[in-house]
Amino acid sequence: MSNNRVLYNAFSEIGTYASPVAALSAVGLGIGGLLGAGPRTLRRHPLVAAALACAGTVALAKSQFDRFLTQKPPYELVDCVNGVEIRRYAPRVVAETIIGTTSFGEAREEGFRRLAGYIFGDNVVAEPGQNPLGNALADALERAPHSEQLAMTAPVTLTASERGYVMHFLMPKDREFATLPQPKDPRVVLRRLPLANFAVLRFRGSYAAERIEAKERELVERMEAAGLQPKGELTFAGYDPPSALPFLRRVEVWVGLA
Repeated sequence: MSNNRVLYNAFSEIGTYASPVAALSAVGLGIGGLLGAGPRTLRRHPLVAAALACAGTVALAKSQFDRFLTQKPPYELVDCVNGVEIRRYAPRVVAETIIGTTSFGEAREEGFRRLAGYIFGDNVVAEPGQNPLGNALADALERAPHSEQLAMTAPVTLTASERGYVMHFLMPKDREFATLPQPKDPRVVLRRLPLANFAVLRFRGSYAAERIEAKERELVERMEAAGLQPKGELTFAGYDPPSALPFLRRVEVWVGLA
């Protein structure tokens, strides 16, 4: 790996935790001010110190526990064998993109950027409105394409393929395929996924490629020991943003069952 790439990875890792570090700093400064330490302004204005500590606490909690408020797909827990969960997922709709790289980290970053762009408004909704006055300009404006923001869901999945990596964002469960906005980015497509059974290994920790690969090997070993036959490619499933501290992250690796 080049020195430039090493530096890029290091700065990216530091930047990832900017939000929780800033929140922790605010909590520390606020509590310090209440205890008579730290900047003079906070020592002389305890209400400001208390507000800073509270704001930092709320920001920290949000950055670490957002997933508890994020919609996730329901599934049936069929069995648990040798530490592996057997889950059955109902048909669902996803936004999909293929990233042509062999690097897990690059695929995760680029895929997330594309799909986040789609759900945050890089899309087109064409919904003809009703114009009772019959005004041509108003009617044209009503019928003009517009964009829509969709709710973030979890998990984000990433699967190796012959063409690189395939990333999926699950679409909100209250939306039908036909009512979803169309992606502007041609690299993003909407797709229906059928009912499927997966073997799942759940853990906490880093999103580093080496860590994920080790857990994928562990999943396969556990399945072989239990007499289970994997089908298809292994999949990474992340439930938390990268800013979540590793020991709090919910991470999974999946594989289909034969």
